[in-house]
Parts: sequence; C-alpha cells; structure tokens
Amino acid sequence: MLITDDFVFVHMPKTGGTFVQNMLKRVYPHATELETHLSCSDIPEQAKGMPILSIVRHPMDRYVSQYHFGWWRLHPNRYCSQAQWQNMGVDPKTMSFGDFIYVSDTYFKGHFEGQSNGFANRKADEPLGWHTEQFIRFFYRDAKEVYAELDEQSIQSGAYQQAEYPVTFLHTESLNQQLVDFLKQQNLAPSRVEFILEQDKLQPKEGTKRPAQDTWQPYFHSELATFVRNRERLLFQRFPYYQNQVGCD
Repeated sequence: MLITDDFVFVHMPKTGGTFVQNMLKRVYPHATELETHLSCSDIPEQAKGMPILSIVRHPMDRYVSQYHFGWWRLHPNRYCSQAQWQNMGVDPKTMSFGDFIYVSDTYFKGHFEGQSNGFANRKADEPLGWHTEQFIRFFYRDAKEVYAELDEQSIQSGAYQQAEYPVTFLHTESLNQQLVDFLKQQNLAPSRVEFILEQDKLQPKEGTKRPAQDTWQPYFHSELATFVRNRERLLFQRFPYYQNQVGCD
C-alpha cells in the first residue's frame, strides 16, 4: 500500500502493482509506503476518505501469471500444510498448470497456511473462485460477511457492489497509459508523469519470470476455460470488459 498526497494505492498481487508502486514512488517521492498487500479495510485512519486506486487483471491471465511466478512453489506452506500437499499427491515443484487451477480452487481458496481463513460461502449455486474471494477481501467492507451472503441473484444483479469501497480500477492490459491518464486527473503536469509511458514491466524480486509476449489463451483447453469462467463469474459480471475475451478453442 502506498499513501500519496492525492490518493491511496492498494496493491492486489499479480496485477502489475509492483510496476505501479515503483512509478508512483518516483512521482510522489515522499509517499508513505506500508506493507505491500494490504486491503482497503487496512487503510490507516489518517488516510480514510482519500480516493483509492488499484488494478484488476483478466482472471485467466492472472492465473497464468500466478502459475509462472510460483510463490506457492517457493513458499508451499503458506498455502497448504505439508500433510495436504502429501494427500494431494501433487509436487508443487512440478505441478502442471491444470493441476494448479484445481488445487488453488480446492486448497488455496478459503485457506491460509492450510487453515481456514474465515471466508466461506454456501449460498451460491456453484462454488466461487479463488480470485473472487481475493477480490472481495481486498475491496469490500465487511468482506467475510459479503462473501458468505453471495448468491446467484446478488451476483447477477450486482447488488453485492453496495459494499464495495469507491475504487478507481486500472486494467493491467493497458497499465502505462491508464496510470498516466489517472495521474493527469490529479492535476499533475504531463512533464511529471509521461515518462511512465516508456517504462517496461517490473518483476518482483522473488518468483519466476513469465516468458515475454506470453498470452493466456494457450494454457486453457475448453474444459479448463469453462471451469474458471464459472468459478469467477462474479468478476466477469463486475468487469464486463473481460466477458468477450474468454473464448477458447
């Protein structure tokens, strides 16, 4: 999290937040930097009421990014207990992308270090996805209660959004330009921010670098794409921008 003079930046993992945070520190050198992955509910009292900036990413592309980055591979016990990994019969060091999707849906969702994290939903007709849980946790007031009460009617109507913090979301796919546009809206001179347009992606210190120009589509056969689309249906409803990009051969 970064608190600038004009807004608070909330960094949800694997959306391009490392890039944005570094760019913002150049624009706002005196900004207050807190723990990286804090939620909107963690904004300190002195910054409550400030505008909030964050980033969203196509759910399928974000799964591919998480798979390559491999934080779960470097720190498997942050996700599952040793006994759970053994019971799965899956080695995190060699886990395939398809196994990663199903393991994250079964063992990462609703858990931290192999224990329940308090997020549980039993009202939706079909289970909700790992990314949906993270989205609610990062951007909603009373997040556990909101997640618990989600059903198909509230998902389709968007009624759940009443509990969402007022966040301006940038999209990973066009991050440089959208960040510059947002900063200009804060009345910053173009000369202070347009350097961002020429900057390349930044890789966090740990993790595996994703191949250049890699796209998410080849990772998803039809069954796997349908699985993720169903699990993350709330995100596709919340961000219709992504709905027309989920077809797979």
